[in-house]
Amino acid sequence: MNQNKLERLERIQTINFELMDAYRSGLSWMVDYCEKNNLPYPDLNRAYYLIHVSGMMLEQPNFNNHSEHPKKTQNLIPSK
Repeated sequence: MNQNKLERLERIQTINFELMDAYRSGLSWMVDYCEKNNLPYPDLNRAYYLIHVSGMMLEQPNFNNHSEHPKKTQNLIPSK
């Protein structure tokens, strides 16, 4: 029974990684689009902070310990 719980926990963790990466990518794209088109973006500093923190979390060794999780090495914040 413990093995089943561990497998379920690993699957949930994998889904969380995928969701975090998807939201991070979407937020990065939205910020980049707003900057390129001179559109106001409320709380831009907070958006950059979330992109940065989620990237750090995805790159931590304990987050990359199972094979289903894709390793994220690229910086999604566009350079100016």
